[in-house]
Amino acid sequence: MTTKQPRRFSAQRASNLIQQWVNSGEDQEDDEDDAVSTESPDEDANIDSETEDVVECQISETDDASCCEDDSEPDVSGDQPTGSDLVVSKDKSIEWSKTPVAAAQGRRSKVNIVRTQRGIVTGNNVVDEPSDSVKLYLDDKFFDVLLTFTNKELKRRREARANSDTTYIEDFDHVEIKAAVGLMIIIGVMSGKRESLEQLWSEEYGRAKLRATMPLKRFKTFLASARFDDKTTRSDRQKCDKLAAIRELFNSFVQKCNSLYNPSPFVCVDETLVSFRGRCSFRVYIPSKPDKYGIKVWSLCDCGTNYAYNLQVYLGKQGTSPEQHQGERVVKDLMAPLFGSGRNVTTDNFFTSYNLAQFLLTKQLTTLGTVRKNRREVPRELLPSKRTEYDSVFVFTKDTAMVSYAPKKNRTVLLLSTMHDQPDVNDDEQKKPIMVLDYNATKGAVDAFDQEVGYYTCARKTRRWPMRLFFFIIDAACLNAFVLWTIKNPQWKDHNRSTRLDKRRLFLLEVADHFISPMIARRAADPSISHQPSVAKAMLAINVKPTSSPSSLNPAKMRGRCQSCPRKKDIKSEHRCAKCNNFVCGKHANKTITYSCIACPYTTSEDVE
Repeated sequence: MTTKQPRRFSAQRASNLIQQWVNSGEDQEDDEDDAVSTESPDEDANIDSETEDVVECQISETDDASCCEDDSEPDVSGDQPTGSDLVVSKDKSIEWSKTPVAAAQGRRSKVNIVRTQRGIVTGNNVVDEPSDSVKLYLDDKFFDVLLTFTNKELKRRREARANSDTTYIEDFDHVEIKAAVGLMIIIGVMSGKRESLEQLWSEEYGRAKLRATMPLKRFKTFLASARFDDKTTRSDRQKCDKLAAIRELFNSFVQKCNSLYNPSPFVCVDETLVSFRGRCSFRVYIPSKPDKYGIKVWSLCDCGTNYAYNLQVYLGKQGTSPEQHQGERVVKDLMAPLFGSGRNVTTDNFFTSYNLAQFLLTKQLTTLGTVRKNRREVPRELLPSKRTEYDSVFVFTKDTAMVSYAPKKNRTVLLLSTMHDQPDVNDDEQKKPIMVLDYNATKGAVDAFDQEVGYYTCARKTRRWPMRLFFFIIDAACLNAFVLWTIKNPQWKDHNRSTRLDKRRLFLLEVADHFISPMIARRAADPSISHQPSVAKAMLAINVKPTSSPSSLNPAKMRGRCQSCPRKKDIKSEHRCAKCNNFVCGKHANKTITYSCIACPYTTSEDVE
């Protein structure tokens, strides 16, 4: 009995040392990780345990046999013996063990420790109103870029139409261009993206707030002339960047998304399809998506809030050959701002690979995702042709776990994880592995982001792909701003028992009102605009009192035919002679002293002088 206690203590200490070695090896170079992955982790475990047991205790030959039978890992040197718990990947570069290699440490790896909580990073910016949170993304710099290049386009159009009316293609200012963006948001909230603009502005079926804010022709001018870069230098920049037409605006928005928010411990990477059917060199066709045609955007979203933390537009094939290992490259690019943060990223089978998981471990990040069955790192033992329902098969390396789960008879799904290290299975009837449950709970952040954007999108039909991405930026900015606002004010609108969708609708309406209110006030103060019947009626409908016109302040005088002009000319005038009180036009009036007619019988010589 006295000899068993040291053996158990020695095995436990050996397991702890193995785990410490695994954790300390995360910062090694990629070449070292690849070299270690080709070796058997069980051999390393035996080596460490042997070096520790030399000092702790001395065991006889019979005790060594019992120890190997109970505590030690099997010998994996040489060829794989029959009945061994080791399996080899398809390319024979990775050896997987059917029993866990690492010591039990719970459902999460030690690497997966987040030291910063989820929250907003507003700095010195004040966020007292819903509009303040949107201004963090659509700030003055955003509108300066939009205003500068839009006015350049308007100038070019005026020069091309020098001999025609240019009333509605004059330059915008900050108040007017913000009002145009506010109208886009209102139309999206009202689900008017497929409704004609003429109907939206009509007095019979339209919205009074739209007519009170801006004329229809002016809003159409904004949609047609909105530009986001210098058109004169675009051709040179497009040679090395296909996104040159909106690159500055897009990169600035993504940088704000990164700097204003700390995501939760779980993030998700997936693709977003921005619907578009016009001409675009990097337009894609995805039959599984509802819209099928559009611009693909790689998205990194926070699980739980659906906040778009990082975005990257897919620009098609670069060069003459297709890109190799595209999924790995995309995840590395999107996760770069989170390197060293200890978070876990959930991916689908397009992105997940063993090499990607090992790389993220070196950056103190873990991964969880489905794996394609034709991957070279998958052992053939996980792909049997016949499987019983709810059966799970686990394999492990020193820092990676993989499971083959059969949700139905003879149908399997593969998952790879560096966050899990034990063959934990749920106790319910389906006996789902914990890896599957965690994947199901964190896989849908990007899809939920797409769904929420689609509810109140401001996108309209357009044949210009930069304009379509501009609509997407506005939608993403409003959704991210809503997440920031609800985190800062979790009890906002709770007295109405509103759902998240209702709160977002109310949030967008308040933001839109903030953008369009200065423009409405400007038009209401201008008598030449506010006295127009349609505008005045619209303003009264939204409880805005228009300024009285000059004609209403000075009532119209009675007009009559000039008595000195021939009757057949029928010249009308509102002026009367001061002497005879007859109507007189300016041609026959004597304005020397008083307004009187020249032929008036009561005019004296003194009046004429």
